[in-house]
Amino acid sequence: MLSTRSGVAAGNEAVRAASVAAEGVRQEAQVGLRTTLDVLQQEVTLRSAQTALANAKAAEYVARASLLKAMGQLEGPNLNPNLDVYDAKANYDHVRNRGALPWDGVIEALDRVASPPIVAASDAPDAPIDTQLKGEVVRTAPRN
Repeated sequence: MLSTRSGVAAGNEAVRAASVAAEGVRQEAQVGLRTTLDVLQQEVTLRSAQTALANAKAAEYVARASLLKAMGQLEGPNLNPNLDVYDAKANYDHVRNRGALPWDGVIEALDRVASPPIVAASDAPDAPIDTQLKGEVVRTAPRN
């Protein structure tokens, strides 16, 4: 992260220097000491410095995020203390009946009354293969 910060500082200085140079070349072109090609070349140099600065800022951002991730601190409240923490239960309570029709509750109640009770299934005796598979040793080779 420190190296990316120095890259951003160097990029800021490069943009500052290229801006000063571009302004100087423009003024020299106005008095006839520079050609249009000189002005365009200096503008390209300025845009190149600005692009390098943007890349350095992006690299610094990624380095900061990687460092926070490595520390286990890449969470919303750690990044912005004013950020509201997401509460799943509160959100569920807020949107629980959205999209429901007015008669959905009545239909659910009728379904509970008219449906047969849920009972445990009576377990049938194990088939011979089930008995063998439940044993401690599963034999895949034929018996002697």
